[in-house]
Amino acid sequence: MLRTKADDSYKGLHSAVRRFVTITLAWLLLAGVAAAQTEIKPAIKSEPGSTHLRGGWYPWDPYQYRDYKRGVPILTGF
Repeated sequence: MLRTKADDSYKGLHSAVRRFVTITLAWLLLAGVAAAQTEIKPAIKSEPGSTHLRGGWYPWDPYQYRDYKRGVPILTGF
């Protein structure tokens, strides 16, 4: 079978793309490992000996119950 210059350039391009993808994935893997080993400090500092529970939510209708009084929504349950 005859080979053309286009076949050779396709193989070269395929090899370059494969090398680029491999290097990119290796860097992403290393970045993920480095990020997983960093210490995360809490944004809200709690007082020592505090017994308060802090939390938050996003208003999403199927998971919360609201009652409207005078046009103002009042949260009645989760």
